[in-house]
Amino acid sequence: MNYTHGGNVQVLGPEVGYPIDQLLDFSANINPFGPPENVETILKESFNEIAFYPDPNYGKLRSAIANFHNLEKENIAVANGASELIFWAARFFSNPFALIFAPSFTEYTAAVKSCFGELQYECAKEGTNFQHSFDQELPDLKTNLIFLANPNNPTGHLTSAKTLMNWIERHVPKYGKHLVICDESFMPFIQNDLEHSLIPYALRDSRILILRSLTKILSIPGLRLGYCVGSKEIIEKFNSLMPTWRVNIFAQKIGEKIKDFEKFMIDSSRMLALLKNNLIKDLQLNPFLKIFKSSTNFLLVKILNPKFKSSELTESLLKKGILIRSCNDFFGLEQDQYLRIAVRKENENNRLLDKLKEIFYAS
Repeated sequence: MNYTHGGNVQVLGPEVGYPIDQLLDFSANINPFGPPENVETILKESFNEIAFYPDPNYGKLRSAIANFHNLEKENIAVANGASELIFWAARFFSNPFALIFAPSFTEYTAAVKSCFGELQYECAKEGTNFQHSFDQELPDLKTNLIFLANPNNPTGHLTSAKTLMNWIERHVPKYGKHLVICDESFMPFIQNDLEHSLIPYALRDSRILILRSLTKILSIPGLRLGYCVGSKEIIEKFNSLMPTWRVNIFAQKIGEKIKDFEKFMIDSSRMLALLKNNLIKDLQLNPFLKIFKSSTNFLLVKILNPKFKSSELTESLLKKGILIRSCNDFFGLEQDQYLRIAVRKENENNRLLDKLKEIFYAS
């Protein structure tokens, strides 16, 4: 079975005989409290517009997102999800040579490989809880493209904007062809995100491009909506790389209402923070598991008992109607010991805990 990404319910459900709406999905880091109630109304009201092309410049959508962040629309580019933005970012240079702070989202590697670029990894170790020290000096970089994720996926680590900017100032030349892609797809789940986001720096620094996603926090992965934030210079160039119509009319209309969802996003982040802390406490009672500290809505977990493998555990849980994410395809986590588990509602978290006990203690 293919576990390259989480949330693969369309394929895995039929394979194990479960309707997709009966699978309990901990493999995708999606807000379990969404979509917001008014999303359905927006979709119904937009139905007649599928007979027309969207605005090729996405003026109203970009203005809505810009207003949400107190920016100008010239600082915003939109796309069919953050994943698409990652692939276009890899094409920013004709000969990309990328530095990736691993373990991290697998699409960074896939994007660079898709345009025959070169890769260099800076890999954190378990001894530091897979957390990078951005105070550490690196040799002179030969790369022109740098991928950072904040919060990081799959570790959930969060780094202050000041720390990241200090690292960028030390390692990335101000003049020349260098671009730092900071993926903030999970930043909406962070309650004090202003302390950690690089958006204010990116507006005046053409070395930096910020990626954001509305897919996860609004629980609309089937619609796809992402955007990037940067200086007007970098956004103009980025827009020139991408195709004309890249956001469908439904996603466009939802994005135009982003301000209406602000309370929903804040409330969701608060509730998930509480649920995460409770889930960590319960998982820590299981002697077979090690739980790594996370700042966002998912957890990196290590299986301590050598009798169990992450690939086997995902298979066993899937047969019970539960999806979790094996981390075997993350660079630096290939040992078949690591899992990523999303935080869901209390009753759903309890079901996962019960099934884990069944599997571990039945052996």
